[in-house]
Amino acid sequence: MSSETPATHHKTATDPRRASLDALAEATLRVHGLGCRHCVDRITRALERVDGARHATMDYDTRLATITYDPTEVDPRAFIHAVILEGADRGQSFDADLLKLRSLDSEDLYPS
Repeated sequence: MSSETPATHHKTATDPRRASLDALAEATLRVHGLGCRHCVDRITRALERVDGARHATMDYDTRLATITYDPTEVDPRAFIHAVILEGADRGQSFDADLLKLRSLDSEDLYPS
């Protein structure tokens, strides 16, 4: 804790929930190889099973998956690996590209 800046320490001291939300990030993947909408459910569950993942959604039409995660617990490339393994486990060839990474703060999660 001694490595925290005074501003971070102040934020933590006044609102621990807000500080923990500031640590989250969001990754967006484009998923390749989807055959049906059922695949979306399987991939979403696989992404949420990755240690450090907090929430995942996926859109069949755009083929985009969005994952909220704790970057101190997981490298976002693990989500690509989870997609590939989900396909391999089902005899399908899924792949993914990491399109975007961004840090989230509490305003992203709880807009005023």
